[in-house]
Amino acid sequence: MKDRKFLWASCIVCLSGLVVFFVVPFAISFFAAFFEISADGAKFTFGNFAKVFGSGSFLLALKNTLAFTGVIVLFINAMAYSAALLLKNTLKNQRLVYLLTLPMFVPVVSITPVFADIFAHENLLTKIISLVTGETNYGMLKLDYGYVLIIVIFLWKYTGLHIFIYLSGMMKIPKYIYDAARMDGAGAFAVQRKIVFPLMLPYVCVSIVLVIVNSFKIFKEIYVIYGNYPPSNIYFLQHYIQNQFLKLNYELTAAASYIFLLMLYGLVAALVVYINRHLGEFADE
Repeated sequence: MKDRKFLWASCIVCLSGLVVFFVVPFAISFFAAFFEISADGAKFTFGNFAKVFGSGSFLLALKNTLAFTGVIVLFINAMAYSAALLLKNTLKNQRLVYLLTLPMFVPVVSITPVFADIFAHENLLTKIISLVTGETNYGMLKLDYGYVLIIVIFLWKYTGLHIFIYLSGMMKIPKYIYDAARMDGAGAFAVQRKIVFPLMLPYVCVSIVLVIVNSFKIFKEIYVIYGNYPPSNIYFLQHYIQNQFLKLNYELTAAASYIFLLMLYGLVAALVVYINRHLGEFADE
């Protein structure tokens, strides 16, 4: 009897938290985004979305967000997949892979200024960037090449996690599959393209989804370094939403948030459909 009461009490607390912190704010933001209040009452409209899409700041933020997500998805997955292939056959103690995930748990406030300071002084990385770009004033690199700085921070923080994901998938592929392919005369490249990569598609899907989600969370690092108004090439949707909120434009904040939400779900849904289609083709073969 006591266990049942405790269970009901726990459910009530959890549901209350869900209603207060999710359902109610969601309903308020829906009303703010889709309804316009006037002397005649509340009217359903898409006017707030038209204002958002008519804003040059929003279009810049949308372009930068999609571009950064696309670039970082390619970079981090290519690096992590390649590193996992190397580590699979060379790493003797597989438990050491857990150490690769440690950067994820380093607080943003403590590590981000370190990277910013690296970009502001002469060192190997800034010398390489200077040679490529021709910029000799190292103090300006943080402003002129903030895009590179943010990519470096993202790669440092999350590459280990994706190596761990890919390595976990590769270790689960039975050894007899490799042996059977080699007996049939398949080379190393053919084994990777025809066998390993198709079997790794679910892990690729998980990795890409995590990259997309985490790419939207890079706002914290950018905010610590640059504040509300970063350089134009790293002005993302989160900056637009926050700036509209600070200006008390709640209806534009809500509309932009829904666009952001739909974009995130759309990218993930398209990826899942694509992966499932290719898994079905592989199963048919």
